[in-house]
Amino acid sequence: MSTPSHVDQQTLPDGFSMDHNVVSLDVWEKLDHWLKTDYIDIQKGTKITATKSVNTASVNKEEDQEKKEYYYYKVPWQDEGEKMQHRRVAQFGGRYDYQTDIVDTKTPTAPIPQFLKDLLLTKNPVMSNKCSTVVDDGDSTRAKDNHIQTKNSDNEDNNNNDDCNENDVSHDFNQCIINEYTHHDTIIPWHKDHPDFGPTILVFTFGDDRPLHFRKLVQDQKEDNDNESGGKEINGKNRFCTAYPRHCSRYMLQGEARNDWEHSVPKGTGRRVSFTFRTLKREH
Repeated sequence: MSTPSHVDQQTLPDGFSMDHNVVSLDVWEKLDHWLKTDYIDIQKGTKITATKSVNTASVNKEEDQEKKEYYYYKVPWQDEGEKMQHRRVAQFGGRYDYQTDIVDTKTPTAPIPQFLKDLLLTKNPVMSNKCSTVVDDGDSTRAKDNHIQTKNSDNEDNNNNDDCNENDVSHDFNQCIINEYTHHDTIIPWHKDHPDFGPTILVFTFGDDRPLHFRKLVQDQKEDNDNESGGKEINGKNRFCTAYPRHCSRYMLQGEARNDWEHSVPKGTGRRVSFTFRTLKREH
């Protein structure tokens, strides 16, 4: 995948939002330890519903003698023989098949672990784009006060939308994919998330800072009297823009950003980990 030679930095897609530093380094260290060892350390007494096999080991922190427990929850990494675009993948709540490009709901898949919801969703409530305030700092590709929000064209008057009374969509997510890119030359090719997933895509990013490219096919029409297709010729060209997620950031795709724009991530300089939360449509 080649990086676009010209990137329009003026306008990001409607329905895209991004927040920096929403996950604490402490939470990331817990998740990173879990990904590497299959053990998640949580504060003693924390519910860990959905864990079937549990081994505990208490440790004392010298600075405050706080006791913690390490719970065993094996990360369900998929078989390395599967074609998964040079990444390690673990999935919960439903399985996207990278080889056939389908959402497989017949293969048994464990639900999202409660501790994962607690660490990423409960601690960081997710508000629907259509109810959020637009932030305009003159450079829509960068965050102001750690937040960037693009306007939802379907809801310019947020105060009059009844849906905004209950706009926390965190509880809706029932599918999660963990992607670990261990090689700096691994890319995420141009794509749109599968239509069998719901209208909101939420991604937490950790590790290597890599840009998030967007592109949309824009079709121009011009008069052509000799054209047998009705006098108009359609020329397609891509429109590009870029966002810059950082370590411990999250971004959300809804509306046009979800449905009309493709996105990709280029090569980087080191390990990158993402947790992508989605919903499965009712028929699935």
